[in-house]
Amino acid sequence: MIPLLLDMGATEFIVIVFLAVLLLGPERVPDLGRKAARVYRYLRQIANTATDSIKAELGPEFADLTPSDLTPKKLVGRLIPEDMQSEMDALKAELAGMRAQVDTLRQQTADQVQDTTAQLPSSLGLPTTGRGWLGALTAPEPAATAPAEPESASEPEPSSGDQAPAS
Repeated sequence: MIPLLLDMGATEFIVIVFLAVLLLGPERVPDLGRKAARVYRYLRQIANTATDSIKAELGPEFADLTPSDLTPKKLVGRLIPEDMQSEMDALKAELAGMRAQVDTLRQQTADQVQDTTAQLPSSLGLPTTGRGWLGALTAPEPAATAPAEPESASEPEPSSGDQAPAS
């Protein structure tokens, strides 16, 4: 696929032209194409003028500057001297070693936590079967039931509203 304007392939371009012919009609498409070419040339001229002015302001060391070089990462890379670049590379290597150590310690800690968690029930004397040791820790103890009082055969005492009037 041949890349065209705006990272658009030939297939996409053909589809856009076909839709333009359908929507606008064959008599308006050539005029629209000429106008689009003028706009494209104008925008390209603006970009070239901006690039030239940036090159002029930055000085002769940036004479071979292209618009793709204006990304911050590439521009800073050109401004950093070689000796500082080598120091930065050494720091990156040291940082990678530290990351490896942190990952190792993280894995060792996770393994120790897992081993300790597995040993916890037996060290506390909790059952390891049935509901499991976590259930034994969280389950409420059964409430002690008080013995039922025998019902008395006597009649219940009348309440104050049920008392017979004294004669």
